[in-house]
Amino acid sequence: MSENAVVYCTNHKYIDQTATSVCSIIDNYGKHKELSILIIANDLNDDDIFALRELPNWLNKRNVEVSVWNPPEMIKKVNNYYNADFPVLTIWCLFVPFYFNSFEKILYLDSDTLVYTDVDSIIEKVTNEKAVFAVRDFYISMISGTEAERSYDEISTFKNYCNSGVIGYNVKKYNSIIDLDALIDICNKNHYRYPDQTILNNMCQESIGFLGFEYNYQKNDAWLFDWALKQTKNGDIAKEIEKSRNKIQVRHFVPYEINSKPWQHFGMWDRWDVDYYWYYLKLKNLQMQNFKN
Repeated sequence: MSENAVVYCTNHKYIDQTATSVCSIIDNYGKHKELSILIIANDLNDDDIFALRELPNWLNKRNVEVSVWNPPEMIKKVNNYYNADFPVLTIWCLFVPFYFNSFEKILYLDSDTLVYTDVDSIIEKVTNEKAVFAVRDFYISMISGTEAERSYDEISTFKNYCNSGVIGYNVKKYNSIIDLDALIDICNKNHYRYPDQTILNNMCQESIGFLGFEYNYQKNDAWLFDWALKQTKNGDIAKEIEKSRNKIQVRHFVPYEINSKPWQHFGMWDRWDVDYYWYYLKLKNLQMQNFKN
């Protein structure tokens, strides 16, 4: 088993996106050492699980292992959770370091991501200095110090509010500063519009290391060029985001307009739509080549 791991939390509704993201990881990963990719899900069928496990073999990366896990027992104590926009699996990521505590470092990824680099280069950013390593949320950073802040009373610090779609965990340090019972309690209180992000930011506020925007590039070109770069406030942040645009390590498909994610519309809106479908088609071709009736 490798010292470090990549983890996803998903279900059958998002399995295509999860598998496409996993495909991008394996395709960009070298053959130099082992990598564990762990997928937490409780409703996948046997065919899906088989295909996920076979992906490394199909891509000739036998140093990578993909495994599927049931949610941890501790999640059952979150029995009063409700959020109209974010299902309970959204908060599973907060329990990942407790569940997989034998690893030194864990890279958690949302399912709606594409990875453009060897994930070891991202995991190396996780040091002993902080418990969590993440990227500031694009939109929240842009509205810092503006009237729009008033709509987000759950956020205590706008300039340093991280997005939870890409999280690097120092497992030992995270588990030492987060009280598991307190985490379960706050998840059951349903205080927050963005539960996983806000809980992570509030509980780890003093132990977050911030990565460059390229490690969780969250928005499309319409958001950047038609909105962010035209704002009179926080123009320096918009320009920094623009600079990261040509060195993206992880593309995270956070919505901007209605149906803005690649699988939500038919046309190709930008180069990342093309990249998503390139990996999706690669994945489906592998499945068809290995299909046995």
